[in-house]
Amino acid sequence: MKITNALSHFAIVAILLFAAILYFKPVALDNKSLPESDNSQARGMQAEIQKYKKAEGDAPLWTDQVFVGMPSYQIYGEYNNNVIQKLFLYVVRLGTPVNTPHIILFMMMLLAYLSLIMFGVNKWMAAVGGLAFGLMTNNLVLFEAGHSTKLHAMTYMAPILAAATMALRGKRMLLGASLMGFFLAGQISANHLQITYYTFMMLAFIGGAFLVNALLKREQLMTVVKGGSLLIIAAALAVGANLSALWTTYEYSKETIRGKSELTAYTLNESDARTLAQEGMPAEKIAQLQQARILNEPIKTETIFINRLKNVIGPDYVNANKERILALASSQQQDGLNKEYIFGWSYGKMETFTLLVPHFYGGANGMYFADDQSKSGIQLSKESATGKVIQKMMRNVQDPNQSQQIANQLLQMSTQYWGAQPFTSGPVYFGAVICLLLILGLFLAEGPLRWGLGLALLFLTVLAWGDNFKAFNYFMVDNFPMYNKFRAVSMALSAAQVLAALLAILGLQGFFNLEDTAKREKLLYLATGITAGLAAFALVYSFVGDLSAPNDARLEAMVAQAPQWAEYLEALKEDRASLMRSDALRSLVFVLLAAGSLWAFNRGYFKEKLIAVAILGLLSLVDLVGVDLNYVNKESFQRKKDVASAPPMTKADQQVLSDKDPHFRVFDLIAGARRGGSPSNSFANSEGAYFHKVIGGYHAAKPILLQEMVEGYFTNNEILTDKRHLIEMLNVKYVMQSPENAVQIGNLGNAWLVDQVKQLEDADAVYTALATFNPRVEAITTKANAAYLDGLANTASSGDYIRLKSYHPEKLVYESQTQNERFAVFSEIYYPASKGWHLYIDGQRADQDFIKVNYLLRGARIPAGQHKIEMVFEPNSYYTGETLALISSLLILLALLGTGFLAYRQAQLKAEESLI
Repeated sequence: MKITNALSHFAIVAILLFAAILYFKPVALDNKSLPESDNSQARGMQAEIQKYKKAEGDAPLWTDQVFVGMPSYQIYGEYNNNVIQKLFLYVVRLGTPVNTPHIILFMMMLLAYLSLIMFGVNKWMAAVGGLAFGLMTNNLVLFEAGHSTKLHAMTYMAPILAAATMALRGKRMLLGASLMGFFLAGQISANHLQITYYTFMMLAFIGGAFLVNALLKREQLMTVVKGGSLLIIAAALAVGANLSALWTTYEYSKETIRGKSELTAYTLNESDARTLAQEGMPAEKIAQLQQARILNEPIKTETIFINRLKNVIGPDYVNANKERILALASSQQQDGLNKEYIFGWSYGKMETFTLLVPHFYGGANGMYFADDQSKSGIQLSKESATGKVIQKMMRNVQDPNQSQQIANQLLQMSTQYWGAQPFTSGPVYFGAVICLLLILGLFLAEGPLRWGLGLALLFLTVLAWGDNFKAFNYFMVDNFPMYNKFRAVSMALSAAQVLAALLAILGLQGFFNLEDTAKREKLLYLATGITAGLAAFALVYSFVGDLSAPNDARLEAMVAQAPQWAEYLEALKEDRASLMRSDALRSLVFVLLAAGSLWAFNRGYFKEKLIAVAILGLLSLVDLVGVDLNYVNKESFQRKKDVASAPPMTKADQQVLSDKDPHFRVFDLIAGARRGGSPSNSFANSEGAYFHKVIGGYHAAKPILLQEMVEGYFTNNEILTDKRHLIEMLNVKYVMQSPENAVQIGNLGNAWLVDQVKQLEDADAVYTALATFNPRVEAITTKANAAYLDGLANTASSGDYIRLKSYHPEKLVYESQTQNERFAVFSEIYYPASKGWHLYIDGQRADQDFIKVNYLLRGARIPAGQHKIEMVFEPNSYYTGETLALISSLLILLALLGTGFLAYRQAQLKAEESLI
């Protein structure tokens, strides 16, 4: 019997592996790859790190390749003392890269399957749950986008929740806590802290549900308290195992856009605008503020705030009402991300219907109603209403070249997605079959689990609504610890997929375990009524609902100017309705088929549960894969060498690389164009970093000092004319304005001596002074650095110099020759000495390291004479964290081995007793 049981588990694991390899066959067997745009950006960011790792064996802890410098452990972290991370890498993933899609998909399905076994679910039902969780549509969308760390972190959610439940139930409490610590340590090592944050929220709901249940029933309270206490200890050890990563991340976060700004931010709210309107501000100026998105947006420093207002509503009004505007506008130092950035991707309330009806709000921005998707490439469809209208409109265009151009523009306007988010690559779709079983789970899962998982699912859904439910979500951002450090809140629904899968299979188990067939049928009718009713609502909505999109305003304006556009807009709404209608019918059919299989079992048409489970599994598989193939299919894959290789080098790149001095930076204005696209924001693209040290890059946690300078001074072409001194002080030697040519400018070098150091009142004053100061001869800083500058004569003499002698990302060596003590500015981003960068003079640590000058650079006193000046990166957080990580990870492994052996012995003794 035991052998048969073991064989069936092996068979299920083989099925899951086969499913993962089959879906990603081009990657697993044909040496192809997904485009994975995020991973391509990451490779650019890692270019310098990989170069030194290949040469030296270890990755440097700092890189100068992007953003004027940043810690490399935020791009390519190596934490060799985290034994659990290594265990998952070399044992569980067999040494494959974290972005290997078929391995991640297999691990997602396998760990979900094992988790359901831990919940006490029948293995075949658990297999259905594992398959369903792995193949939920949003996962495939994430695979296509290259969000590997997010998927990696999501892999561990199910076993973390299952192990925690094991501990709270009191059965094998020690083993449950040890397993939770083990898997939580693995998840944290994936380095997607937003997913880990959501996981802790889920744990809080489950723990809270067990605690409330124990209090209400007045039983097992001590079991829950003990289990909860062990889980807290296990979580602390999991954090400890990742301490080097977490400590360095926490330390760095304060220097990023997720930390606190030194600048005063001014915010003119909508209520302030109404007050100004009551006091006489013309209505057109209110409209101008709204159109320019000034309202509710924090704008840093009074000078920039007032200048932005002048540019939008005119200087005359602003000058006449400046004091009143400043009195109304709230001012504060911003801590964390601003709400507009946090809620940039917020799931619409009605958009939540995509959990059941996948294309309720269309599909993805890269998919078009007017595109004949049965043909390769984008071609005009003769079937869609939009395609027909475009063809009709084109008959009036005489010039063939103009006709093709206009047709392409119209096709691009027929994007399928029409929801509340700026753009999306696909919906969050749980699956119609899973939604039916989920509703059953809300009735039939074990009491505390039902409430814990159900409320967590509801909570994460509301979080995903973001800006569409301001009252709740603004409260969360303002009051919940660390919540304002995360963005793209629609991600909460990605995390919620695991709750849906767990509740669904627990509901299915509860259905089969319920012996009262009449009650079973009643609950089945109720769950079917709710799920089918929602699908039917979507069907009706496709006929009578408002199918207008937020971006339709542009088309409506065109209708007002040229009535013929009205037909195009109506065709677009007709296509939206058609897609919604077909998907609503599709989901309704799957719900009824799944419900029918359970009804047939309950009525005794077949007595084997396995038949019903197999039918449900097959229906769920067909349901999910049918939608998934819209987003990842055979057309999605490219040759691996084309994806993994650097972008094609332009003439401008070759020109820059021919410079014999490699120690300078590049302002890459052609970022995004090397692979055939259009130039994009160079501060949100790392393409140029494959070849050069660039001042831009691609990262979710950019250095705040650079980002603030970009926001205030890089928004127009002035940075290349009147404000060019700002990029010159960043050691920018070349501006890549076209693929054909790189323009050389007068960079100030890696370090230079200045004649004077001006002390201004505060950071706002320094930031404002950036517009007009001359960095060649002066440095500007705040009065807070007066003690450091006290006694500095800074007398210049002919022949004084400081220059870079040797370069290593972690160690910059300069040589200086001055007749008197001088002050030097280093073209390296300011990063506090307390966090790792230290100044050495002739091999001795300087009494005072350096100060922040020119808002974002380093400045230091240089003693008279000839000296060797070194800046060395020695982050204590990393080295001490690594020691503590080794201790914590070993404690987790010892606990896991010990409790696992104890559980095994107890099972053996129990088996022996049963034979007596």
